[in-house]
Amino acid sequence: MTIGLLILGAASTFAINTWRTQSRGQAGEDTTRRARYLGTSLQRDIGEVGVLVNSRPTFGTVNLFNDTLAMIRVPTRDTVISPQYFLRNLSPSPAIGMGSCGADCIEVGKRGGRVEIQAGEVFLLNAPGNVSRVMLATAVLDPAPSDTNATVRITFLNTLDSLFHWPARLTGVQLSAGASAQRLGLAAYFRDRSADTTVLMRSSQFNSLGQFIPTILTTGVLDFQAQIQFANGAVADAAVPADTARNYCAISNVMVNATLTTDRPADPRIAASAAVTRPFQWNYVARNLVFQRNARRNRPCT
Repeated sequence: MTIGLLILGAASTFAINTWRTQSRGQAGEDTTRRARYLGTSLQRDIGEVGVLVNSRPTFGTVNLFNDTLAMIRVPTRDTVISPQYFLRNLSPSPAIGMGSCGADCIEVGKRGGRVEIQAGEVFLLNAPGNVSRVMLATAVLDPAPSDTNATVRITFLNTLDSLFHWPARLTGVQLSAGASAQRLGLAAYFRDRSADTTVLMRSSQFNSLGQFIPTILTTGVLDFQAQIQFANGAVADAAVPADTARNYCAISNVMVNATLTTDRPADPRIAASAAVTRPFQWNYVARNLVFQRNARRNRPCT
């Protein structure tokens, strides 16, 4: 009986240790899998940031505010880049702060027989003089869909100074020949502090009030912080437009730190800890921003 009890005790200890290792291993794998998914999503979005949207000292395609990271680009459809749509009815030029058909609308010509911008999407309004505005389309009217030369009217939200941190009104803007509109793709990452603070959201649209429409990307995010790195190696929480070394033209990398935990904690009856928590760090090169900077070949960014 003594020998049997010794064998039983050793076997029980071995089983408990095995269960503990397996339980913590499963919880750790859950956290690692979640981090892998988050990292892949960030890599895709940061890799596309700034495509065909030129940064300037005061206008950047990467914006940070607290723990919110937001990026814009020109999207593609079936590998074809969304075209520019040039504004019509600009002769004579409309008054300062006005669109081509009123205070909150523009009229554009079609490209390839269509206009891809849809209600609820954001588009980039480019005016001569390196002036850009990120506008939220509220309605798109195509009176003659079968007419490839018809004018399409886009109504936009012209009551907000900015969408997130991008200028979004026509105040002070003078439209003239060459002004155009181009559909944008948006990607924003943030934690929803009004609900479960461990949920990380990703947004690709604004609502009618100019706020991000959140969709759940992943759960178990205890902390999410982003920083930007500049060409000189400096790291900051935001760009400084007045500083040539730290303005939007000088951004090269995006650094993200996150602390993740698992929704399924290790079994507290057999594991030493009820949850597995791990810190992760990613550093992504915003390659299109580097390409833009190299293309200027030491010419100033204006």
